[in-house]
Amino acid sequence: MSVDFRGRCTLDLGKKLLRGFVVLAVTSVFVGCAGSLFQRSKPLTLVWYGLVRTGPFQESRYVPLEDGVTLATDDGIQLFLTVEPDAYFYALHQTTTGQFAVLWPAEEGGFSAFMEGGRVQTLPSRGRVYTMEFGQGTAALYLIASRKPIDSVGELLREMRTLFTTAQAIAVGIPAEQIKRSIPNNVEWKLDLKNPIPVELSDQHVPVATSVRSIGRIRTGAEELVTTAEGGHYTVRAEQISGDNVVARVVRFRRVVTE
Repeated sequence: MSVDFRGRCTLDLGKKLLRGFVVLAVTSVFVGCAGSLFQRSKPLTLVWYGLVRTGPFQESRYVPLEDGVTLATDDGIQLFLTVEPDAYFYALHQTTTGQFAVLWPAEEGGFSAFMEGGRVQTLPSRGRVYTMEFGQGTAALYLIASRKPIDSVGELLREMRTLFTTAQAIAVGIPAEQIKRSIPNNVEWKLDLKNPIPVELSDQHVPVATSVRSIGRIRTGAEELVTTAEGGHYTVRAEQISGDNVVARVVRFRRVVTE
């Protein structure tokens, strides 16, 4: 099972929303830094939201990409995000069979995951979506921002397994020394075991992430209005995730053949 990368016309992002998205990202960083003037560096922050295009292309409608949303065959996902400061961003789709497709970065682009801090990115690009092929059951979208890059798909999948295993262990209260003994020495994405960032769990398990919903502190922004290319108006809430060297969000969604 795979993800179809065919482009579909979706979203016309207005200047007002663009400015609001950037303000949310920058303001959130400053809020997170309040009372921490002497820390070594800014916290790593990912601000994102997504839209799901449902229905036939000629009669499409949009809903926010949220936990538990339903996607049928040929429905599509579009992501909007920004990072602060400069970071590396990875997005993966985990199918209902547990297989992974890397949505971003693209291998044909040299697997370059670098994103400039404060710049709003539209993925896969303006006017296109990641289109879902056949699937039934629970699937997931993995969003990961890191200060350190991962250079290949194989390495990315190995790093993810250690990252989410560590996060799961932190969340359920396993002692730091016990966790440390299980972490390979050559991993790039290491979580701070002495002062761990918050890890939020879900009641729905998926392979690799198991029950991890997020790695990092989550805040939700105010509603913003989105106007689609077809003239429809929808509201979304950007989500901010802040942490140290790596933050992540796993969005679980339901796959059906048709609605």
